[in-house]
Amino acid sequence: MTCTVADALQRSASCTFTVTVVPPAPRLSVTRIVAFGDSITEGKFADATFSANPYPLLVQTMLRARYTTQASSITVVNRGVGGETAQQINGQGGVVRLPGVLAADRPEVLLLLEGVNDISSGNPTTIQPMIDALRLMVRQGRSSGAQVVLATLLPERAGPGTPQTRNGALPLLNQANDQIRRAAVLEGAALMDLFQGLGGTPDPWIGTDNLHPNDTGYQKVAELFFGVIRAQFEVSPTLTLTACSLVRAPGSRQ
Repeated sequence: MTCTVADALQRSASCTFTVTVVPPAPRLSVTRIVAFGDSITEGKFADATFSANPYPLLVQTMLRARYTTQASSITVVNRGVGGETAQQINGQGGVVRLPGVLAADRPEVLLLLEGVNDISSGNPTTIQPMIDALRLMVRQGRSSGAQVVLATLLPERAGPGTPQTRNGALPLLNQANDQIRRAAVLEGAALMDLFQGLGGTPDPWIGTDNLHPNDTGYQKVAELFFGVIRAQFEVSPTLTLTACSLVRAPGSRQ
């Protein structure tokens, strides 16, 4: 910056100095997040073992790395339960379990990925009960004060799998995901379209059982959730510039 000043006698002086602008660190408007769902949220692999880095943990790591001034307060709690349906069956299901989780964890954001177990039989009549349950779960989340991110179901692979074929929902995925997208709009939830985010294809994301992600898939799912959290809840930093003034030096005539 160069500043020049002139007095009434047209005498002038100037000075030059450097201003370095350091933008404030980005911040999130929320710090308590719950990831709710089935074995994919748990982090299960095709061989029935579990990932050391399920997607909720990966999301937490990414958030803490970006929002450094809030790192210690950012939590992404993993509330995945393997084999769970969204709808209530025999007194169980995500729609039954969620209120207790909301009361215990008090999340500001709920990441909701569930429903593939509801439609695993391949029967089209199972789609609507699953959608009804997801819509109720979105309302449960919002009633508790949480903002909800509703995810579409992941791609599956056709053909035999190891140790067993797990692609019963495959014929219903497009129809089910279309209805999940519509449910997000109707219920005022943010949509995380994981199906499209993975390109609508199981490769290279899905393991040999045709259902559960591999390490690459879990990493990609985490990146997609991180992206929607950043887009929805990052607070734009405000940069304030304070004007400076030139002060008459002691003993000067003007």
